[in-house]
Amino acid sequence: FQAEDGIRDVERSRGLGDVYKRQVRRQLLQQAERLGVVRALQKAGASPGDRIRCGRLEGPLVDISATEVRRRLREGQPVEGLLPPAVDTPEARRLVAVLRDIPWHEKRARKAELDEATRKLAAMGDGIIRPLMAQLNEPGQSSAFRRRAIAVLQALGTSLAQRQLLDIALGRTNVTKEQTSWGARAYVATLKDKRAAAPLLGSARADVQNLALLTLKGQSVDGALLPRLAGLLASDNEAVRWAAAGVLGKDPESGHVADKVAALVAAAERTSNMANGKQTYPRSHFTRAEMDYAAYIRALAEMRDGGNALEAAASKAKGMARHVVAIARGRRGDAAARAGLRAVLDDPTAGLLRMWAAQALGAVGTTSDVPALERAAKSDPLRREYPPSRGSEAPQAFYPVRGAAQAAIKVIRSRTAEGN
Repeated sequence: FQAEDGIRDVERSRGLGDVYKRQVRRQLLQQAERLGVVRALQKAGASPGDRIRCGRLEGPLVDISATEVRRRLREGQPVEGLLPPAVDTPEARRLVAVLRDIPWHEKRARKAELDEATRKLAAMGDGIIRPLMAQLNEPGQSSAFRRRAIAVLQALGTSLAQRQLLDIALGRTNVTKEQTSWGARAYVATLKDKRAAAPLLGSARADVQNLALLTLKGQSVDGALLPRLAGLLASDNEAVRWAAAGVLGKDPESGHVADKVAALVAAAERTSNMANGKQTYPRSHFTRAEMDYAAYIRALAEMRDGGNALEAAASKAKGMARHVVAIARGRRGDAAARAGLRAVLDDPTAGLLRMWAAQALGAVGTTSDVPALERAAKSDPLRREYPPSRGSEAPQAFYPVRGAAQAAIKVIRSRTAEGN
């Protein structure tokens, strides 16, 4: 059984077994592999009444094999005695009462008192978790106390505290939907390894899913995470879709690149059939569909070593997804995408995709692409309006494709002149 710091020995303290604070000898670890966790600890001097800690597991020394413990955790079954004995002292009760009894409207005036109670409770260690969770789960418990209890768990920051925060975030405790978000933010704040935010993707709340995705951005996407991200690309919540695309695009590794490209292309194909895709996004000149396309193009353009997979996807993608692939290839500097970019410019139904195609042609185009850009600069019909700014009564109209095409022509001619 693999512990966080190796198998830990047991030390006598006031007649109770406490967790060792130092790494045990390699010999004990070898004994654990050969004899099993329980027998190895018994050989080191532990007795059935002692409490032990092995990695994330903490509880009484019982005759249960490490294999059985792993099986129960993997299957989501309970393992008895994971929490240490509750701290039940007059001081602990007084501090919990401070968190419970100070009204919400007095939180600023009594901030120092609340901060001191939070700090002292966290200093009591994992033993304070049980009484805190008992109070938190009481029916009708105030939101103020629940938020403060979550703050104590965050300040505690141990693996056991993180587990309670995760339970709160996933709605496994007696909290409201809003309070699950508090638990999620506190859980993320305690993470040293951001990949541990992945369990939050199982939440039914879009804001918790979005928080997890923002935390996972820049982390490697493995074979277990990829299907979850692909599923979230089909979410009803647009922010979740965009954030899932961002995680795929920002993956620092090049593994599963064909599957990542396929997931984003499939998402772009679904966007073509979005029921409200033609609606203007609030305070924007983009349509809702164009906001999705922008997120997918960005992710495909940024994806590490995605060039070959994008080239393969170019002939398979359907509808607007084919335009999305062409624009992403252009942004990556792939000159072979020029024909696809010109096709986007000539598609009257492509909306702002034509503007992005013109910009990409400015990066990879040659003088042979200038005629297509000149036609767009002269007569592209797309007209959009900026939302009214402060002090302005009317929205400001503009022609985005015309402006992008004019800029692209200048870039190509400047590049050609420098080459000569």
